[in-house]
Amino acid sequence: MHEKYITEDNLALDSKLHLLREELKPIQEYATGIKFEPTLDNGLYLVGAGVKKKSVIKVYAVAMYSTPQVLVSATSHASLHDAARTFDSSSSMTSFVLEMVYSAGAEKIAGAISESVKPRHNGDPSDIGVLCVGVVDCKRSERHGGQAIKGTIFRFDCSKEGVSVSVNGAEQGMASFEGLGSAFVDVFMDSNSVSPTLKDSCVKTWSTDEMKSVSASLVELAQGNASQDASGGEESQDKSDETLVRNEVESQLKPIQEYATSVAFQPKIDDGLYLVGAGAYEKSQ
Repeated sequence: MHEKYITEDNLALDSKLHLLREELKPIQEYATGIKFEPTLDNGLYLVGAGVKKKSVIKVYAVAMYSTPQVLVSATSHASLHDAARTFDSSSSMTSFVLEMVYSAGAEKIAGAISESVKPRHNGDPSDIGVLCVGVVDCKRSERHGGQAIKGTIFRFDCSKEGVSVSVNGAEQGMASFEGLGSAFVDVFMDSNSVSPTLKDSCVKTWSTDEMKSVSASLVELAQGNASQDASGGEESQDKSDETLVRNEVESQLKPIQEYATSVAFQPKIDDGLYLVGAGAYEKSQ
């Protein structure tokens, strides 16, 4: 495909994506009143929002963000859980954003995360310790004596590679262990979820006919972009191969020296035209 048409197709896809994103709205978590934006800076979409409670105390509001493929699967708790924890080429990441409603020590939060992830992770228990270090390290970037005060925002990016942790936008590190990303998703999405309201919100949001149509369109556009990227790569390779062949042929071309005048003409000029022949103009005496 010609580069011009690839560019035009990409612009058309970007335009459609922009229009679809305008239809997406923030979700305000009911119990806490905390509002979550419809997209993250890594391009993931808001799936739903819920609350984590301990007895009657609201500890934090939580939102899950993921890919269009997960949005399409959010028609039941089971299909949502399976899609969110399965990382492949069509769905490489699921993120959780937690905003504290109740101030607590960073060590307490890390302990709670450890208790939740440990029975769900099949790897070495020390893997979870590395994850918790990122949470505890929030005290280094906060001036509240290691407290995760009300309004502190934790973000956990889960992928095949592991779990990346950030606090109030500052990266704390990554626990890179196989299976840890899926285990973290399980904390919120399996049958013993620490936030049942999050699961309910996800399914309620994306199981309507209107949002099913939106999610299907987002999947289609994502596949279109992937196809265009692949076509662009093939186009670049084709151009590279053509250039190599042309350079090889041109290297065999020689200048022509006009016989009568001995003037030499180069085999190619800078506008890409090739030398066909050379002659002399004579005027009789």
